[in-house]
Amino acid sequence: MQGNKHIVTTLNKVLTIEIARPEKKNAITQDMYQAMADALRAADADKTVRAVLITGQPGIFTSGNDLEDFM
Repeated sequence: MQGNKHIVTTLNKVLTIEIARPEKKNAITQDMYQAMADALRAADADKTVRAVLITGQPGIFTSGNDLEDFM
């Protein structure tokens, strides 16, 4: 699944959430928080998922909140 500037994949029982907004240093919006929370709830409900990995784009994890989105 891809959308909301993040990518969610599952491989070998590991659900990976990749923050994919390099043009904004992976700044997180309110919609991205909601989408990530949904992905975490889905992982919790999926008994085949054994671990969750949250990662960012190469060179940066996240710069934090997107202040423009929160104003």
